[in-house]
Amino acid sequence: MPFVHLHVHSHHSLLSGASSPEELVQAAKRLGMTSLALTDTNTTGGLVLFLKACRSEGIKPILGAELADHRDPSQRIVVLSRGQKGWGDLCELVTMHTLRRRGPDLEDLFYRPWPELVFLCPHPETLQRLAHTPIRPQLWGELVCHDPFSRHCAQAVAGIAKDEGLPLVVGGDVHFAQSLDFTRHLALCAIAKGCSIDKLPLHHHQPPGAWLKPESRLRETFARAPEAM
Repeated sequence: MPFVHLHVHSHHSLLSGASSPEELVQAAKRLGMTSLALTDTNTTGGLVLFLKACRSEGIKPILGAELADHRDPSQRIVVLSRGQKGWGDLCELVTMHTLRRRGPDLEDLFYRPWPELVFLCPHPETLQRLAHTPIRPQLWGELVCHDPFSRHCAQAVAGIAKDEGLPLVVGGDVHFAQSLDFTRHLALCAIAKGCSIDKLPLHHHQPPGAWLKPESRLRETFARAPEAM
């Protein structure tokens, strides 16, 4: 089965994503990929443009979003829809999350199962909590490896997934289409923090590796976890 990027941000992830949906789809096309997901943070706002771009380039679209915990935005979960029913559930879940902006933690959204959605979690603490909610049958531990920090996080995710009996999947947590777009991403993050690029706090931006990498590069990175690819 060919690799598919399932965790991808466009510039609809405001002041973080550095590429348009069209740029991301075109990059996937150049890499020979046949499918791509779009998972902007707390929004489905870019999905119509994404759908149009995918149809134009002959790419199969996967519709999703990334939801951040309101109390700790560093804790996030990726939500992917499975068909038309899943699309409706995705919209409902994103709306619930928005209306609870000052409400409870992420896991409180999952008081009932969402069988038409798939959930990917790249954070060990959140994965541990969500493993004991009704979404467990659709929950995957997501492995992201851009730098030493994310590599350490991926190792923790793999350990929790093993303990909890959860499957693993490789994710890109992509924030720009090409490596050259990293500077644009830094500028956006600096605007968000109200500081200059050289004053950006550690871990308040993505590392240079958060671009839409080719399958061969990811297979090298995750050679010890071929089942997650």
